[in-house]
Order: sequence, then structure tokens, then C-alpha cells
Amino acid sequence: MPRQHQPPSTGAVIFVLAYCGGLVSVTGSFALPLLHDLPDLLNASISDVSWVSTSALLSGAVSTPVLGRIGDMYGKRKVMQLNLLLLTVGSVVCALSTSVWVLVAGRTVQGMSLAVLPIAMALAKDLLPPAKLNSGIALVSAMLGIGGGLALPLAGVMLDVWGWHSAFWLSALLAVFGMVVTAKVIPPVAPGEREPFDVTGAVLLSVILVALLLPLSKSSSWGFLQPKPLACYAIGSLGLLAWFRYEQHPAVPLVNLHLMRQRPLLLTNIAGVLLGFGMFGNSFITLFLLQAPKEVSHGFDMSVMGAGLVMLPAALAMMFMAPVSARLTNRYGARLTLWTGAAAIGITFVTRPFLVGSPFLVGLGAALVSCGIGISYGAMPAVVMSYVPISENSSANAIGTLGRSLGASINSAAFAALLSSLTVLHQGDDVAKLIAFQIAFGLSAVAALVAAGLAYALPQHAAPTFTND
Repeated sequence: MPRQHQPPSTGAVIFVLAYCGGLVSVTGSFALPLLHDLPDLLNASISDVSWVSTSALLSGAVSTPVLGRIGDMYGKRKVMQLNLLLLTVGSVVCALSTSVWVLVAGRTVQGMSLAVLPIAMALAKDLLPPAKLNSGIALVSAMLGIGGGLALPLAGVMLDVWGWHSAFWLSALLAVFGMVVTAKVIPPVAPGEREPFDVTGAVLLSVILVALLLPLSKSSSWGFLQPKPLACYAIGSLGLLAWFRYEQHPAVPLVNLHLMRQRPLLLTNIAGVLLGFGMFGNSFITLFLLQAPKEVSHGFDMSVMGAGLVMLPAALAMMFMAPVSARLTNRYGARLTLWTGAAAIGITFVTRPFLVGSPFLVGLGAALVSCGIGISYGAMPAVVMSYVPISENSSANAIGTLGRSLGASINSAAFAALLSSLTVLHQGDDVAKLIAFQIAFGLSAVAALVAAGLAYALPQHAAPTFTND
């Protein structure tokens, strides 16, 4: 008689899903603090080194909806382990790299693992009891921001003490641990019906995402209105129209557009793009502000590690706010929780132009914004999954994750252009003026407040509530 295995504890499941979600976010952000030094370390141009970030962004954008759909069809745990294997392989390639293009290849493979996040959220829906569902999903969702915040000081320490390759060796070890605990703790979940995979839709969507995101990520070198980016935007826009028409016909489309066009999901995903814009702006602008030279009125000339330590409370604030988000969702519903978090982000961003007098005040401003991010990010998957059947959970959350990544990409391109256009000359280099940072905070506040308005416009029954009985 086969031995009966004890089902895993709820706490263990939540830990593993949150760990894997945070791991992808941490390792995805590891390279960002290294970009300043890599041209000298690898004897490469700044333009070539920019592909270290761009390649991961593009591969993550392409793989997330594709692997999300495959997870729904062939088993979420299997696809989650595949993502962690890709993260391991990509990390080892990066750790062994001695040229910029080998590093880019490794980062491309690493980026494919971004689909872990939506799959982890869908597994939480499958495996957690109702009383723990909102808190589990809130923590997994918030790990997208928490991991990015933890990556900065960690990468700074690794760079200063053991060299830049060490960050990728650590990433590989963490990914292997993730595969082990996933195999031991997460039970198999019955996949959906084996149906034909929409290969044509996946290829079309991949081309569209590359065409739209590539010029955004390269805006600092390509510009916005030059022939190359305009051609990419034209290809992406035409491809998007063709994809929308094509996706009406397959029996099992890559993305269920009938669901995605419903007003609640559409509003939620637009709000997700805007919140992704605000979340990335909080860390991006804070990092640049802390590293500005002391000779300008608003600069603190901090190292990557020092700036990361100042921003560490912001990452911890998101972690502490995830259970708060779950309690608010249990009591008031995910719609009002999403609205509360988005409104809090907008209001606290309004205060940030006034909190620039010291590293403490800058860190305080970032932490206040992060409180709202933790609340809103925690509630968003609950809103999304309340509108879709369980067979669509992974792919629906993949679109939501993609939307937040798109918002971050738009923020990166827009604020890079803003900070490079409003400058003052310092020792032969252009340094962004204080007004550039204040405008960036203001734009982030507007984005978050618009997201709050969209959340408030959702139907009041947008998400189920669960009690702790």
C-alpha cells in the first residue's frame, strides 16, 4: 500500500511561494547597481552594457504571458520549477561571463523566470485555505517590490566585498534552494485540460512586446522621436491590432481577450500599469537622489551600498504592509484595499519633494510611499482572480504582472529623459537639478491618484472577502 504523505503546512506553502517570488525580483534587480561599473570591468561601451538590463526586461515581458498560459494547461508546479531552472542556468552563465555579450545572454535567460510571480499567486489560490488566502497572495504579490528593495544593499555588499561575479553565484545558489523547497513543499496541482497551445498568438505577442519595450528601454541612447524608435512603435502598434484580431479565432487563445476586455479587469490592469510606474519611480528616483554629488544642493554622494541601506526600510515597509493589506481585504474587500493603497501612494508622493534635506528624510519619504505600495500590490491579485475562472488564474495574473513591469519600463524611460534634460554642470558632468526630482515625484503622485480613481470605479463586489473563522 503506498505511503500517505502529510499535506504541507499552510505556513510552509506561503513561505515557499513568497520566497520564490521574492527571489526572482531580487535576482532581476541584482544587475542594476552594477551597471555603473560594468563598462570599465568588461571593457565595453555604455550602450553595450545597457543590454544587460534591456535583455532581461524583454525576455521577461515575452515569457511571462506565455509561461503563465503553459502553467494553466500543463501544471503550475512544473512550470514554476522550469522557471527556477532557467534562473539557475542564467545566473551561472552570468557568473562565468568575462565579456558583455555572454553576460547579456545569461541575463536573457534569467529574465525568463519572471513568470514565477504570477504562477506563485495562482498556486496560492489553489493551495491555501480561505482564511489564509488573502494574506498569502498579498505577501507573494508584494514580493515584487520587496525583492527589488532588498537587492540594492545586497548587491552593493557583494560588489564591494567579493566582486561583481559573486552576486550571480549567490543568485544561482538561491535558485537551486528554491527548486529544492518547491519540490518538497508544493504539491502537484491538477492542470487544466490539455488543449492546443496558441503558438501563433505567442509569437505575435513576443514581437509586439519587443517592438514596444525595446525603444522605451533604449530611450536614453535612441531618443523618443528618431526614426528607429518610431519604426519600432509603428511595428508594435500594427502588430497589436493584428494580434487582437487573430486572438478572436483560436479555440484556446493565449490570452482570453473576452475576459481581459471586461471593464473590471481592464480598469484593474490599467491601474496596475500606473502603480508599476509609481513603484519603480520610488526606488529609481531615490537611488539617483542619494547618489548625486555633495557639491550640488540636493546631493549626498552615497555609494550603492549606502543608498541601498537608506532604502532598506522602504523594502521592509512593503513586507510589513502585506498582512495589513490582507486584513483590509478580509474586512472591506479588495477593491477598497486597492483604492486605499493607491491613494496612499499618491498622497505620500506629494510630500516627497519636501523630504530631501537629509538621507534620513529621503529614506522616510521612500518608506511612506512603500507602505501604500505594499497595500495596493497585495490587493491587486485578489481583484484579478475574482473575475476569472481557476483555469485562467496564471495567465490572468501574468498579464497583471506584465502590466506592472510595463509601468516600470515607462517610468525608467521617462525619468531618465527628465533627469538628463534638467541638469547643472558639475566637474564636466551633467547632474540632474532638484526640480527634476520634484517633477518626477509629482508625476508619480498623479499616476497613483489616477490608479486610485480607477480602483474606486470598480464594482463593489470586485473581490470576495474571507474571514478568519
